[in-house]
Amino acid sequence: MTPYYRDDTQAVANEFGTSLETGLTSEEVKARLEKYGPNMLAEGKKISPFMRFLLQFKDFLVALLLVAAIVSIVFADYVEAIVILVIILLNGIMGFIQEYRAEQSLEKLKELTGDDTLVIRDGKETRVDIRDLVPGDLLLLYEGETIGADARIIEASRLKVEEGILTGESVPVNKHAKTIDDDFVVLAEQKNIAFMGTTTVKGRGKAVIFGTAMNTEIGKIAQSTIDTKEQATPLQQQLNKLGKILGLLVITVVVAVLLVEIWIHPGGDIKEAIETSIALAVSAVPEGLAAAVTLTLAIGVQKMAKKRAIIRKLPAVEALGSVDVICTDKTGTLTQNKMTVQRIWSPEIGMIEVTGTG
Repeated sequence: MTPYYRDDTQAVANEFGTSLETGLTSEEVKARLEKYGPNMLAEGKKISPFMRFLLQFKDFLVALLLVAAIVSIVFADYVEAIVILVIILLNGIMGFIQEYRAEQSLEKLKELTGDDTLVIRDGKETRVDIRDLVPGDLLLLYEGETIGADARIIEASRLKVEEGILTGESVPVNKHAKTIDDDFVVLAEQKNIAFMGTTTVKGRGKAVIFGTAMNTEIGKIAQSTIDTKEQATPLQQQLNKLGKILGLLVITVVVAVLLVEIWIHPGGDIKEAIETSIALAVSAVPEGLAAAVTLTLAIGVQKMAKKRAIIRKLPAVEALGSVDVICTDKTGTLTQNKMTVQRIWSPEIGMIEVTGTG
């Protein structure tokens, strides 16, 4: 398939069965919505609150504590069992509440983003929900508008687009409607293409949408994040390692004490020997360690929140503290890509501090 930056404007319009003057009809939009689905980026499989709560108990150390609680119940040591179960439950509740709050905060941030745009449908300018954009829609580009899909520009008047979120380009890109004849052109040089998620900062234009949702350049980036498998943090790895060592230690203690008891008292009560060895093993399990770790991480999350940083998962706090170097695209992430005056100097007044942006 020929890249759309190489096609002339009429060829793109013909491919998607749209008019360069009147756009799509309402019936065509409805049919294409059913065919292509809503213009939304996939976010991966969402975890239900109940499953999120259960995931708080997946660590090996917590599993070891559960075994200790069950053993305590079997041998009628109900006080010990209740203490262990309460600690496990509080640990799970604390972790769940923190992660649930973080998830809700992120959902609210998503709601703050622009959710409508201008198109031409049935020959009239119409403001529609970005989620309802379909291939073939005639998109209008005005200053300040967020571009809701990938589109081939067919008209451009002094059009400049901020593409830092996608390409990292620090200055607005001049756009045009001319055909580009090169076989391969990187995204930053596709001057006749408007990309989803970028912003019109100057001028105006018109474009035919050819890609929506995950069939966009930013959709490819979103897909790569979904395909990335979650890895255990250094703290989780160490705790799991500790849990396995303790588990091995518990088994060793049970067997060793049982053998010693049998050797010292050959004709003794085997049941009593087993109970004694298991009781010693259970007492070796650090019931308060899991709760102490969760509490420490929760305190770290709260401190980060005061610095306006949202931590989705508790173990990420420790992982962040272990980072030496962060490689990131700073434009639009660490910076706003806006020239801002911070100080003004004049001969009469001297240096003046300036606040705000712009």
